[in-house]
Amino acid sequence: MMIFLSYKRSLLISISIHLLIFFGYFFYQWKFHPSEIYKIALEKGSSSSLQFHFRGKGDSKANSVQSSSHQIGSETIQNEILRIQNAIPYPESALQRGLESDCEWLVTVAENGIHENVETTRKCRYEIFNSAFKKIVREWKFQLPPGTIIRIPVSFRIVDKNE
Repeated sequence: MMIFLSYKRSLLISISIHLLIFFGYFFYQWKFHPSEIYKIALEKGSSSSLQFHFRGKGDSKANSVQSSSHQIGSETIQNEILRIQNAIPYPESALQRGLESDCEWLVTVAENGIHENVETTRKCRYEIFNSAFKKIVREWKFQLPPGTIIRIPVSFRIVDKNE
């Protein structure tokens, strides 16, 4: 009888510990997102040499974002992003059909100021917007140091001027 009670007590303790670990893990996943934990603001004229590796749910490969170790001000990067966003024309056929979408890309700057790599981070709802962006980036001459990776969000929205 004594052995049965100690077995029962051990089983109860083991189950309690496992439940604490299980709920603790899911609470942590729900409460803390990598995008909320790792926020870094660069000051104008500050130097950055950063490399991040995040592993998302179900990802076997880590996503890597690295910026250059050159002097890059956040204002310079923001200006470059705004220049690109303003250069992208709204596709005429999308305008006629009333299509809208939010998209985002990561662009790596090469040695000669052109793009080295373009990675879609938020896929466009319609391919026509992706084509418009890539056409501009193909011809773009970046004013940023080589190796710089910039995130370019674009919202293709139709604004009624009468409103």
